[in-house]
Amino acid sequence: MLPEATDPPRATARACGAHARARLPAAAFDVRRGATRARASRCALHAGSPSKFDERGAADFKQTCSALFGERATERTPILYCHRASSNGRRVYVGDAATLLHYLRVRPEVAKELSIESLTSDGFVANVVDGKGKTSTKAFMMAAEGEYCLYTKLGWETMACVTPLEQFVRDRDLGSRVVE
Repeated sequence: MLPEATDPPRATARACGAHARARLPAAAFDVRRGATRARASRCALHAGSPSKFDERGAADFKQTCSALFGERATERTPILYCHRASSNGRRVYVGDAATLLHYLRVRPEVAKELSIESLTSDGFVANVVDGKGKTSTKAFMMAAEGEYCLYTKLGWETMACVTPLEQFVRDRDLGSRVVE
Protein backbone atom coordinates (compact mmCIF):
# COMPACT_ATOMS: atom_id res chain seq x y z
CA MET A 1 0.00 0.00 0.00
CA LEU A 2 1.29 3.43 -0.90
CA PRO A 3 1.76 6.00 1.86
CA GLU A 4 -0.63 8.92 1.71
CA ALA A 5 0.79 12.29 0.79
CA THR A 6 -1.15 15.33 1.89
CA ASP A 7 0.55 17.74 -0.52
CA PRO A 8 2.76 15.96 -3.06
CA PRO A 9 5.54 18.12 -4.48
CA ARG A 10 4.75 19.34 -7.98
CA ALA A 11 7.99 21.22 -8.64
CA THR A 12 11.45 21.09 -7.14
CA ALA A 13 14.14 23.73 -7.30
CA ARG A 14 17.41 22.84 -8.97
CA ALA A 15 20.77 24.21 -7.86
CA CYS A 16 20.93 26.39 -11.00
CA GLY A 17 17.72 28.18 -9.96
CA ALA A 18 15.47 26.45 -12.49
CA HIS A 19 12.48 24.42 -11.39
CA ALA A 20 11.75 20.83 -12.39
CA ARG A 21 8.23 19.55 -12.62
CA ALA A 22 8.00 15.80 -12.25
CA ARG A 23 5.08 14.08 -13.92
CA LEU A 24 4.51 10.64 -12.49
CA PRO A 25 3.28 8.16 -15.09
CA ALA A 26 0.07 6.28 -14.31
CA ALA A 27 2.01 3.00 -14.41
CA ALA A 28 4.07 4.15 -11.40
CA PHE A 29 1.02 3.39 -9.27
CA ASP A 30 -0.33 0.34 -11.10
CA VAL A 31 2.02 -2.58 -10.58
CA ARG A 32 0.13 -4.92 -12.89
CA ARG A 33 0.09 -2.44 -15.80
CA GLY A 34 3.76 -1.58 -15.16
CA ALA A 35 4.69 -5.26 -15.20
CA THR A 36 2.92 -5.76 -18.53
CA ARG A 37 4.75 -2.80 -20.03
CA ALA A 38 8.04 -4.04 -18.57
CA ARG A 39 7.68 -7.38 -20.38
CA ALA A 40 7.11 -5.62 -23.72
CA SER A 41 10.00 -3.20 -23.17
CA ARG A 42 13.70 -3.25 -22.45
CA CYS A 43 14.13 -2.36 -18.80
CA ALA A 44 17.13 -1.57 -16.63
CA LEU A 45 17.87 -0.29 -13.13
CA HIS A 46 19.85 2.65 -14.52
CA ALA A 47 18.86 5.40 -16.91
CA GLY A 48 21.08 3.99 -19.66
CA SER A 49 21.58 5.89 -22.87
CA PRO A 50 21.24 9.68 -22.53
CA SER A 51 19.64 9.61 -25.99
CA LYS A 52 16.69 7.72 -24.47
CA PHE A 53 16.52 9.16 -20.94
CA ASP A 54 17.38 12.65 -19.76
CA GLU A 55 19.76 12.24 -16.80
CA ARG A 56 18.55 15.42 -15.09
CA GLY A 57 14.94 14.32 -15.54
CA ALA A 58 15.75 10.90 -14.05
CA ALA A 59 17.36 12.59 -11.01
CA ASP A 60 14.32 14.86 -10.61
CA PHE A 61 11.98 11.86 -10.80
CA LYS A 62 13.99 9.98 -8.14
CA GLN A 63 13.92 13.04 -5.87
CA THR A 64 10.15 13.36 -6.31
CA CYS A 65 9.62 9.65 -5.52
CA SER A 66 11.69 10.05 -2.35
CA ALA A 67 9.66 13.12 -1.33
CA LEU A 68 6.38 11.31 -1.96
CA PHE A 69 7.14 7.84 -0.59
CA GLY A 70 10.01 8.30 1.85
CA GLU A 71 13.75 8.81 1.69
CA ARG A 72 14.57 5.16 0.89
CA ALA A 73 11.65 4.53 -1.46
CA THR A 74 13.79 3.99 -4.54
CA GLU A 75 16.04 1.59 -2.61
CA ARG A 76 13.09 -0.57 -1.51
CA THR A 77 11.44 -0.46 -4.94
CA PRO A 78 13.94 0.55 -7.60
CA ILE A 79 12.91 2.68 -10.54
CA LEU A 80 12.90 0.74 -13.81
CA TYR A 81 13.85 2.69 -16.92
CA CYS A 82 12.05 1.11 -19.84
CA HIS A 83 12.31 1.70 -23.56
CA ARG A 84 10.36 0.07 -26.32
CA ALA A 85 11.32 0.59 -29.93
CA SER A 86 8.59 0.78 -32.53
CA SER A 87 8.57 1.36 -36.25
CA ASN A 88 6.48 3.79 -38.25
CA GLY A 89 6.83 3.33 -42.00
CA ARG A 90 4.92 6.50 -42.87
CA ARG A 91 6.53 9.64 -44.29
CA VAL A 92 7.86 12.53 -42.22
CA TYR A 93 7.75 16.01 -43.75
CA VAL A 94 10.42 18.45 -42.52
CA GLY A 95 10.35 22.24 -42.90
CA ASP A 96 9.39 25.52 -41.30
CA ALA A 97 5.72 26.26 -40.61
CA ALA A 98 5.15 28.33 -43.76
CA THR A 99 6.76 25.72 -46.03
CA LEU A 100 4.82 22.81 -44.49
CA LEU A 101 1.49 24.64 -44.65
CA HIS A 102 2.13 25.75 -48.25
CA TYR A 103 3.04 22.17 -49.19
CA LEU A 104 -0.21 20.87 -47.67
CA ARG A 105 -2.22 23.53 -49.53
CA VAL A 106 -0.72 22.69 -52.94
CA ARG A 107 -0.70 18.92 -52.27
CA PRO A 108 -4.15 18.20 -50.76
CA GLU A 109 -3.59 14.46 -51.28
CA VAL A 110 -0.80 14.63 -48.67
CA ALA A 111 -3.13 16.37 -46.20
CA LYS A 112 -5.70 13.63 -46.90
CA GLU A 113 -3.06 10.89 -46.40
CA LEU A 114 -2.18 12.47 -43.03
CA SER A 115 -5.91 12.70 -42.18
CA ILE A 116 -5.74 16.47 -41.73
CA GLU A 117 -9.26 17.88 -41.60
CA SER A 118 -8.37 21.52 -42.23
CA LEU A 119 -5.50 24.00 -42.38
CA THR A 120 -5.34 27.18 -40.31
CA SER A 121 -3.14 30.25 -40.65
CA ASP A 122 -0.60 28.80 -38.19
CA GLY A 123 -1.27 25.07 -38.12
CA PHE A 124 -3.89 22.46 -38.82
CA VAL A 125 -6.72 20.40 -37.35
CA ALA A 126 -6.05 16.66 -37.35
CA ASN A 127 -8.58 13.86 -37.30
CA VAL A 128 -7.93 11.53 -34.36
CA VAL A 129 -8.92 7.85 -34.12
CA ASP A 130 -8.36 6.05 -30.82
CA GLY A 131 -7.92 2.33 -30.17
CA LYS A 132 -11.67 1.85 -29.78
CA GLY A 133 -12.42 3.58 -33.08
CA LYS A 134 -13.72 6.75 -31.41
CA THR A 135 -13.04 9.81 -33.56
CA SER A 136 -12.31 13.40 -32.59
CA THR A 137 -10.14 16.28 -33.76
CA LYS A 138 -7.10 18.05 -32.36
CA ALA A 139 -5.68 21.43 -33.33
CA PHE A 140 -1.92 21.91 -33.79
CA MET A 141 -0.14 25.25 -34.04
CA MET A 142 3.39 26.03 -35.20
CA ALA A 143 5.48 29.11 -34.50
CA ALA A 144 6.75 30.97 -37.56
CA GLU A 145 10.39 30.34 -36.63
CA GLY A 146 12.03 26.96 -36.35
CA GLU A 147 11.83 23.71 -38.28
CA TYR A 148 9.23 21.03 -37.65
CA CYS A 149 8.55 17.40 -38.44
CA LEU A 150 5.02 16.64 -39.62
CA TYR A 151 4.20 12.95 -39.29
CA THR A 152 1.50 10.42 -38.43
CA LYS A 153 1.61 9.42 -34.76
CA LEU A 154 0.70 5.76 -34.35
CA GLY A 155 -0.34 4.31 -31.01
CA TRP A 156 -3.52 4.33 -28.94
CA GLU A 157 -4.40 7.47 -30.89
CA THR A 158 -3.54 7.79 -34.57
CA MET A 159 -3.30 11.34 -35.91
CA ALA A 160 -1.14 13.80 -37.79
CA CYS A 161 1.30 15.45 -35.40
CA VAL A 162 3.90 18.18 -35.57
CA THR A 163 7.03 18.27 -33.40
CA PRO A 164 10.01 20.66 -33.44
CA LEU A 165 12.82 19.08 -35.46
CA GLU A 166 15.38 19.09 -32.60
CA GLN A 167 12.92 17.27 -30.31
CA PHE A 168 11.92 14.82 -33.04
CA VAL A 169 15.49 13.74 -33.82
CA ARG A 170 16.32 13.48 -30.10
CA ASP A 171 13.49 10.99 -29.55
CA ARG A 172 13.29 9.23 -32.94
CA ASP A 173 15.31 8.12 -35.93
CA LEU A 174 14.53 9.60 -39.34
CA GLY A 175 14.65 7.24 -42.27
CA SER A 176 16.23 7.94 -45.64
CA ARG A 177 15.51 11.25 -47.36
CA VAL A 178 12.95 11.33 -50.16
CA VAL A 179 12.88 14.38 -52.45
CA GLU A 180 9.76 15.07 -54.51
